[in-house]
Amino acid sequence: WFGLHAWYRNQARIRDVRIVGEPVVPDEISLSSDPELRHWLPYFDEAIGYNSARWGFLPDPEGTGMIVGRRDRSLTGSSAESLLRYMRPMMEDGTIEYEFRYEPGEFAVHPALGRLAFLLQPDGMRLHWITDDRYDATDVAPENSFVPERWEKRPLPLRAGEWNRLQLSVVDSTVAINLNGSPICELTLPATISGSRRVFGFFRYADQSDVQVRNVTMRGDWPKSVPPLQEQPLARKAVLALDAQHASLPAVYDMNFANSGFDSQMFSLRNARGGGQFSMQNDGFQIVRPASNAWTATELLSRIVVRGDFDVSAGFSDFEAVGDEDAAAMVIVKLDDEPQHHLRAVRNRVKQLQRQYYQVSKSVVQADGQRSYDTTSVPFEATTGTLRIARRGSEIYYLFAEGDSLNFHLVGQKTASDADGLGIDLNAIANGTSTVTVTWNSLHVAAEELLLLPGPDDQPQNEIFVMNADGTDVRSVTGHISAIAGA
Repeated sequence: WFGLHAWYRNQARIRDVRIVGEPVVPDEISLSSDPELRHWLPYFDEAIGYNSARWGFLPDPEGTGMIVGRRDRSLTGSSAESLLRYMRPMMEDGTIEYEFRYEPGEFAVHPALGRLAFLLQPDGMRLHWITDDRYDATDVAPENSFVPERWEKRPLPLRAGEWNRLQLSVVDSTVAINLNGSPICELTLPATISGSRRVFGFFRYADQSDVQVRNVTMRGDWPKSVPPLQEQPLARKAVLALDAQHASLPAVYDMNFANSGFDSQMFSLRNARGGGQFSMQNDGFQIVRPASNAWTATELLSRIVVRGDFDVSAGFSDFEAVGDEDAAAMVIVKLDDEPQHHLRAVRNRVKQLQRQYYQVSKSVVQADGQRSYDTTSVPFEATTGTLRIARRGSEIYYLFAEGDSLNFHLVGQKTASDADGLGIDLNAIANGTSTVTVTWNSLHVAAEELLLLPGPDDQPQNEIFVMNADGTDVRSVTGHISAIAGA
């Protein structure tokens, strides 16, 4: 079973959980084949999973393995309750089957649901309410047992000295138990044993018996297939919508630096104050940028202009930041609007405690000519991944994907403008005496329309046009002036 767990002392938030690939959901699972009993939890303070623990595992030549409970004779006479519970509740209708060894006075084990144990005794079944041991706030005794009213008590078909087979089934709120093929119990569960509290377990008195259980299987009416992403309740719908819209953007530019090298027609390099080192590596374009006791950058400037909705993704690897101050690698989308928006997705290492972040920001020029930054940061340790900026209308979405994953996580959303772009840059920047290293692997740009800024070899084109007074019938009358001048 897949699960998510947070330590009780920490505050945690889990979001945008996706199940992808081609998972297979089994009809039946084995509960007794893991030597470490990783899916089992003790209800009381008992050790499990190793050789001398109260609950452990032994190989079984006739099955997938044996769950064993070891008797503690030092507790003789204490009625020491012992309960080993499977981690996943029986949320759906389902059945658990297993074989157990029974030998009066030596081996015994009883099925349990929630806090209710079904005591298997030769003269009939009794119910036991499992206490909270020393934390129990009631005066219920650990050896308590009872027979419900109007319940016919009859001898059980227990086979002493043999393996016995038990089947426990739950349908709606009714539990039914069969022992060696014979029905021995049908009971309506109390409301306190429902939903997530319907947890199956093996109960025994640790001072009275050993336990041997094998061939434990679980079947249930759980969904037999994983729903598509759009129907998964924990998947973040905003990300799914962005991905769907991304796929429909008509204009696309892709650059794989590892395969294509450095394209001087599409990119230029700006190395502020010198000192930056750059080279083509097997996996992309690497920049090593030491600072010069101030903010210092080496920038890979593209000619790409986005128009309308867009999606920009920059793949990176080998990120490393060392030194006493901040250092970062970032992708910047510049907008051609009055505030001069810079949209930044940043893999950052900050000087405070040398913490690692993914930082996103919207930067604008203020009246005094200085830039202000509206930022959002989340902890981020990955040295390889993809930084992504998407625009829909005037809303800006910032995402990241770790490693080579194609599943992006939404980190922030900000409002900017729908103005045309003014270039896309890949930067390495450091401050103080820090040094940042990053390899840019790829750049992917998709938009409603893609344009290019003038390149280094482009010359201005001068023409004369005429038109009517009302602005109609615009036409060139000269061709390029440069062409005429050279005629």
